[in-house]
Amino acid sequence: MPTMNGYFAARRFRNTGILLVVVSATLALSWAYSAMLYALPYATGWALFALVLFLTFFNLRKRMPYLPLLRVSTWMQMHAYAGAFTFLVFFLHTGWSLPNGRFETMLWTMFVVVGASGVIGLGINRIIPIRQKQYGEPIFRDRLSVFRGQLANEVEELIISSMYDSQTRTLARFYTARLRHFFAAPRNVLEHLMGQRISIDKLMRELESADRYLDTDGKEVMARIREKVVQKDGLDFQYAHYLMLRAWLFIHIPATYSLLVLVVVHLSLTYGYGMGTP
Repeated sequence: MPTMNGYFAARRFRNTGILLVVVSATLALSWAYSAMLYALPYATGWALFALVLFLTFFNLRKRMPYLPLLRVSTWMQMHAYAGAFTFLVFFLHTGWSLPNGRFETMLWTMFVVVGASGVIGLGINRIIPIRQKQYGEPIFRDRLSVFRGQLANEVEELIISSMYDSQTRTLARFYTARLRHFFAAPRNVLEHLMGQRISIDKLMRELESADRYLDTDGKEVMARIREKVVQKDGLDFQYAHYLMLRAWLFIHIPATYSLLVLVVVHLSLTYGYGMGTP
């Protein structure tokens, strides 16, 4: 039975082959258009408009998963490869040159923003799920806050219990000074994304140093608290990467709709001034 990795590799090989065939055919057609003195920018312009519409529909498809329009994963594959093909059509349309007018510059820049954010997003969606597995199986984002709250309550219960059992406030003072803030919300987001552990390692050293001020029972409680800190750090790692999975969309999706509007305006100006025929 073929493995999942083998299936994905075969799918990637097939889709790349299809893309190369389409690219070769497009380059041949563009050469034929130029040789026959046809207006290549108009043909590529309409192709570009159709491609931008198709790419925009992917976001609508994700918002309506109940529609019988292929699986979202299939749309994702088509979106990625169609996006790569759109780069070629765009540069054919612009003649492989930089824009020279304000509107053309704005249109060109918006396309680059959409394309670049799409490439970055594709990389993020490939890399982050792999990194998330460093802390076990990924947890649904909606459950992260629930688990974080449970850990915070468990630590508070340990602190309160230690106060009654040992009649000392050493752990309580340490909790107020260092742990309450840590368990209250996601922490060290940037460090998790950069693969660093500076803050959490510092906190763990402080926890270990506090052992010298505790009796045997207090040290047992502190050992359990350290376990909770490690679990909370894992939740923060998952949260940071879920945040990254969503953050790039706040650039890509608005830029995509802005690009679509600019393309419509571009078509209107082109044909409105009587330049709609080759």
